[in-house]
Amino acid sequence: MKTIKPNYYDNFKCIAQHCNHNCCIGWEIDIDPDTLAYYQEMPSPWGDKLRSHISLNDTPHFILGRNDRCPFLNDDNLCDLICAFGEDGLCNICADHPRFFNEFSDRIECGLGLCCEEAARLILSQNEPVQFSADEDSAENATAEERDFFKLRQDIYSVLQDRSIPMNQRIDQLFDAYSVKQLPPLSDFKKIYRSLERMDPQWDHYIDQFVDTDWSHHWEIPCEQLAVYLVYRHLAGALKDGQLKERIRFIALTLRIFNCLIRNRTTLEDLYEIARLYSAEIEYSDENIEILLGHLR
Repeated sequence: MKTIKPNYYDNFKCIAQHCNHNCCIGWEIDIDPDTLAYYQEMPSPWGDKLRSHISLNDTPHFILGRNDRCPFLNDDNLCDLICAFGEDGLCNICADHPRFFNEFSDRIECGLGLCCEEAARLILSQNEPVQFSADEDSAENATAEERDFFKLRQDIYSVLQDRSIPMNQRIDQLFDAYSVKQLPPLSDFKKIYRSLERMDPQWDHYIDQFVDTDWSHHWEIPCEQLAVYLVYRHLAGALKDGQLKERIRFIALTLRIFNCLIRNRTTLEDLYEIARLYSAEIEYSDENIEILLGHLR
């Protein structure tokens, strides 16, 4: 079983208390069965403290405290569990975040999710085309369907990373190559996006700005990095649901929204924040993505 990862993956390091959008605030933190058993068997005083902050209703999870903070996030915005036990004291979701994993017959593909501000900075700040840790063609143990998918995806990477033409033309090439319908005006999506599950009220301010505009060629490379990230993370879902064209349209829609929101931005930090917010609002809700794919048929 191979492990595939983008070349920036191993450079990620959590910035902990220096993070402006702490992942220990506002997110319900589920506890996996193995870690729950570990917590239930832990002796006092830590065991009693842990168990007093765990709800066993539905999926076991930590009971958030004041201002939706994890009960083990201290006043210095550091994790008391890491301070006491190291990463061995964390449940899987905390140890893995912001990493994601897509599994295939012959490989596990690892990536970093954009909803983390440090991951967004790392991904969008790459100047060279992203490379992956193994050749896409080395798929001798994959299923025939997976081999076809890996070849298709590599072709898509090649188009998206062709810096001899502008980014918007690269997207048009994909639509032509895979007979994908063009998207309706961006303003048509305002109502749809407002209807989706919400994390942060400030997202409404950004939805208000959804309007088609000329492509911002000033930010070509960050847009390319975002495009490759989206393909790497989301296109594989087509192997399960058969929605290849819908997922290509979802990726193109995300890029159009991103382009719209960054058109008057002057710093990379602005781009990191917009990408992070979009990711938190859309990517981290399977329901939101399913709704969008339904509208993109």
